[in-house]
Amino acid sequence: MSRFYRLAALGLAAGLLGAMVSGCALLRGGGATTPPGTVTVTVTDTSTPDLSAVFAQLTDSFTFASGAGGWSTTVKIAADGSFAGQYNDTDMGDTGPGYPNGTRYICLFSGHFMVTAQVDQYEYALELVDISQQGTPDDTTIESDGYRYIVSTPYGFDDAQAFSLYAPGHPVSSLPGGFVDWLRQPQMLPDDATTLPFWGLYNIAGDDGFFG
Repeated sequence: MSRFYRLAALGLAAGLLGAMVSGCALLRGGGATTPPGTVTVTVTDTSTPDLSAVFAQLTDSFTFASGAGGWSTTVKIAADGSFAGQYNDTDMGDTGPGYPNGTRYICLFSGHFMVTAQVDQYEYALELVDISQQGTPDDTTIESDGYRYIVSTPYGFDDAQAFSLYAPGHPVSSLPGGFVDWLRQPQMLPDDATTLPFWGLYNIAGDDGFFG
């Protein structure tokens, strides 16, 4: 073999050996570099928790009542934040021609809540998105059951806009006094209770407390 071909063969072998060494270094992570012009993108999770998921935990209806008299307001909140409620009161002594059994005040209403923030482990801030009721307040009908029915308003939603939703376990000591008073009137919350044993709904402006 001529000297020229021997040199060419040696050069080819050296090139192959160099390529093998570089490839091994890349596989080991050593000496790897980013090619010029390559854009490195770092993906971070910017998603926020779905606060409205708390509505799915509200399996029981909320009740607003004093324990005195026969009146009460009940509200059932669905998983999507929509709600339906009913206010009832009966005055057996308010009788007259056609309604010897007394007078009943009633209001059927519905609307939507939205979670605006999670205050802490036990509290959520809610906003009343909308509310409507069936019938016009003070409309009166006398039914065959001997009662007079008068359309009322959704008691417990007075001046309603902002609400607080309290989870079981919320310390009683940090609950609004007006809310606690409403729970103790119907004896739903013992005087010695240190934590809330059920869900609570509080109409802040109306100072009205519901227990769930």
